[in-house]
Amino acid sequence: MKITVLISSAPLLLGGCASSLETFDASGTQSVGVPIATPVLVKVTERTSFAVSPDGADYARYCIEEVNARYQFLAIGERSYVTFKPAPLGKGEFKLEFTDAGALKMVSLNSDASAGVEQVTGLIGSVLPYVAAPKPVPDARAAVSEVAAEKLKEKYCLKKGTEVLRVERVKIE
Repeated sequence: MKITVLISSAPLLLGGCASSLETFDASGTQSVGVPIATPVLVKVTERTSFAVSPDGADYARYCIEEVNARYQFLAIGERSYVTFKPAPLGKGEFKLEFTDAGALKMVSLNSDASAGVEQVTGLIGSVLPYVAAPKPVPDARAAVSEVAAEKLKEKYCLKKGTEVLRVERVKIE
């Protein structure tokens, strides 16, 4: 009789020791996994202002505002969900890492069962090209006078602040 009770209670005991992960959206509805947004290329335009340093009154003409644009990937595109379902008696580990911008950086799956590997591999295949995209290279052909002016600006101008003017989605055709 005791053996029968232990055998019928075994699934309950094992189920009570198992961990679970639940994710919810902003309205409190349970989602089907961890949300992953597709990276989108955007152009960020910023304005940086400068003040003249106390010992740089003669160099005030170099302390003008700069308007710069940079390109980066932001995780603001279509959403997908990543879910890990380990085997009932298997051992599994599931790990996601994101960049500072919120894009998927790494998916790690260590499991005895390989049922979810194809799904995760498919998601990585669709997102990885965005993560590994080449970064723009600055133009190295700056004129000598521009380099000298930049050095004077670094020495005699104090950066007051940078403000984002606009963020635009870039369409690659």
